[in-house]
Amino acid sequence: MTDIDDPVVRLTCAGDRAVVTAAGEFDRDSNSRLRDVFRQAHRHGCRHIVVDVQLVTFIDVSTVRLLLTCRQDALERQGTVRVRHARGATARVLRLTGAAEVLCGPEVRAPGVAMEHAHRLVLDAAEVLARSTEITQRNRLLRGGRQPSE
Repeated sequence: MTDIDDPVVRLTCAGDRAVVTAAGEFDRDSNSRLRDVFRQAHRHGCRHIVVDVQLVTFIDVSTVRLLLTCRQDALERQGTVRVRHARGATARVLRLTGAAEVLCGPEVRAPGVAMEHAHRLVLDAAEVLARSTEITQRNRLLRGGRQPSE
């Protein structure tokens, strides 16, 4: 019996077009299945690939990197790779990594916020947090003569 989160990948080719239907969870340990299907599609002469992730429950950054690499390979062959039906955690990871615009187009765009702006907000928050931690440590040092914790 297969666990519902085990990744499943199916390839359907027609001419130079292919649909990759994926389901389950994908991470660095299970991406080989997805990578193998992309290779198989290329061997069959498919230049334009749509990846249907409607049944994908989780992806990590290594999966995003794999999708972007496959897209780049397709572009070098005058082809395309598009991700469709991203939702939930999958759509969120694509948005947070900035890959949604490239892989999905407007389908998964961050609502009401340009990706560049969202990315800048995350960076600004990280900078503010780092600076406030530094100030807090210096303040403690001045007050009590203790060394700041590392």
